[in-house]
Formats: sequence, C-alpha cells, structure tokens
Amino acid sequence: MTEITTPDQIEHARQRVLQQLQAVGFDYIPQYIAVSLADQRTLQKRLGVGRNANSHGFTKTLIREVLGQGKLQEHSIFILYGLPRLQFMGVLAHELLHVWLNEKQLNDVWGEREIEGFCNLATALVYQNDGTPLAGVLHQRLAQDPNPIYGEGYRKMAAKLQKSGWPGLIHEMQTKPQSALGKLIRFTDRFV
Repeated sequence: MTEITTPDQIEHARQRVLQQLQAVGFDYIPQYIAVSLADQRTLQKRLGVGRNANSHGFTKTLIREVLGQGKLQEHSIFILYGLPRLQFMGVLAHELLHVWLNEKQLNDVWGEREIEGFCNLATALVYQNDGTPLAGVLHQRLAQDPNPIYGEGYRKMAAKLQKSGWPGLIHEMQTKPQSALGKLIRFTDRFV
C-alpha cells in the first residue's frame, strides 16, 4: 500500500530524507539530483552484479568540464521500483550520502567499508526517526547484516557515530588526510 511508484511520491520522500540529513548536519546535498525507479535487472546491470544479488539502489556521478565553470558533477540515483515508502526512504538516504561524499570528493580518501558503512548510517537514521515496528525490524536487519562491507562497515561507523555524534563524525569524514595507508585499505577492500 505504501510502495513508491510516482514522481510525486519520489519528490515527497526526497524532501523528507533531505530534511532528516540536514537536521543532523549535512550542509550540502544538491536538490537537482535525478531519482529514477528501476527494475532489479537494470540495477544489477548498472552495478555489475549477478542475478542473486539483493541490490536496491545505485548512484551514478558523472563529472563534466564546463567552459568557464570548471568541473560539474551530475548525479543520478536509481532505486528499485515498488519498494515500500520506508524502505525507499532508507535506500534514498544511503544513496544521498554517496552524493554527499562525491560532492566533497571523499571517495578517494576512505575505503569501501567505511564509505558503505557511513552511507548505511543514513538508512539507520531514517529507520530510527520513523520509530514504527517495521522500522525496528529493518534497523535490526541492517545492524546484523553479515556482509563484510555493508554490515561490518555499518557497525564500525555506528560505533564512531555513538562516540562522536553526527557533527564529530561528519567533521572526521571531511578532514581525514589522504594517505598511502588509506589507498592500501581501499585496494585491499576490493579483495576482502
């Protein structure tokens, strides 16, 4: 009954998620991001994953050189068609943090585990703010995810969030110096 299927529903969900992210300290997430619904096959093709993968969203960022303006980033988010509103908003929040990381040029600073874990914090935020029994189940499933990138990454970043709060974690994400160790972590994340 609450599945997201129309542009108006997408826009309403986007505004609610952006408000929640801004409330905890995300200063700039562009408003002009295209959010489209896609079937499972399309998502898997864009992600380059097999038929058995459980992918719900994907963010694509293109960087264009604009004469007189420098580099411009164009973001597109694709989310699985027909998700219930709460789950859609959780996926959208995750993908919007990918946009934030791209805008801040932080993908080269952090490893995949930290990036996906950080983005999953936004999903958890949506579920926590909702407070319904379904949100509790979805949040618990997120917290217990055995995936070494998404699940372990989430638990690692959730511990940092609990210690530092949103302002501290956002600051840490933006100020961590790029190092040879960080590059090595990103390289090894691909094989773990």
